[in-house]
Amino acid sequence: MEKLYIYVRVSTEKQAEKGYSIQSQIEEGEKVANQYGLEPKILNEGAHSANYGNVKMGPKMEELISLVKKGEIKHLFILEGTRLARELVATLNVLCSMKKHNVIYYTKDGKRDLNNFEDMFQAQLAGILAELDNSRRGYKITMGIKQAALRGKWIGANYPFGYGKDKDKKIIIDIEESKVIKKIYDLSLKGIGSNSIADILNKEGIQTRVNKIGMKPQK
Repeated sequence: MEKLYIYVRVSTEKQAEKGYSIQSQIEEGEKVANQYGLEPKILNEGAHSANYGNVKMGPKMEELISLVKKGEIKHLFILEGTRLARELVATLNVLCSMKKHNVIYYTKDGKRDLNNFEDMFQAQLAGILAELDNSRRGYKITMGIKQAALRGKWIGANYPFGYGKDKDKKIIIDIEESKVIKKIYDLSLKGIGSNSIADILNKEGIQTRVNKIGMKPQK
């Protein structure tokens, strides 16, 4: 029995909430496998973002492409064509490899023969729409970060030692930590090195920001 390779992944919790969970994608793929008398073979990428700023392919997608090039995949299911890749160049490269090796391509919307110019066009169009969506998302993220920074809000997980944030997430001076910062500068001006300063602070029980927020310091 020929196999239907089912490639699944999620990049956000919202996708899972909207019905794009790993399990729902597998179930859709298995329905297609049963419909065409194929044996389902799952390629589970798990949580891997193909969003703006992350163009690196996941290991399962790399495995998929390798199998296509070896001629081992003849039937492939991906829930939506827009999920093949976020970068148009990457999408076209994958589609060309699939076409070259006569891979039949399935989505929730049906079966596509990439040697048919209309089917190939639809698959390419999905790639264009994916890149458009990715570019829009990237623009919104960038503008959101910029506007937040202009309003004085801290952008990032951990704010610098010596600072905190108020209820509006605007950065403010942490009175207690600012005393430590001043002490560090005073010790440095006296010619004491950074390692010695760290030893002094450790002996006084002054925690780093990492320890203070309950995280394990990196070694």
